[in-house]
Amino acid sequence: EHSAGGVIQETVYDPEFVGNCGRFINHSCDPNLIMVPVRSCSSVPKLALFSKHFIPAGQELSFDYSGSIFNDFSTSKVFDDTERTLCFCGAQSCRKFLPYDTSLFTL
Repeated sequence: EHSAGGVIQETVYDPEFVGNCGRFINHSCDPNLIMVPVRSCSSVPKLALFSKHFIPAGQELSFDYSGSIFNDFSTSKVFDDTERTLCFCGAQSCRKFLPYDTSLFTL
């Protein structure tokens, strides 16, 4: 995401313990929702989910946990697959693993 002055600012959300109903929406490598950061009266964005196309009643809602609309996977920060979680989304374009960035855990 981009902030004023052309500085790129990256925000990481982890709803494991705190979050709204969006925490129950599953990941897909070919999702029907996109995640968009929205700022209103704060520099910390809220995450809004919007449909990518018409979603029929009864179809499971899903979004890409990496927020792929803003990410370039060709320059991945992932160095090792040993601690990554397998993805079972079943999409033809499945990346085989859930998003994971080891740089978040280095000091």
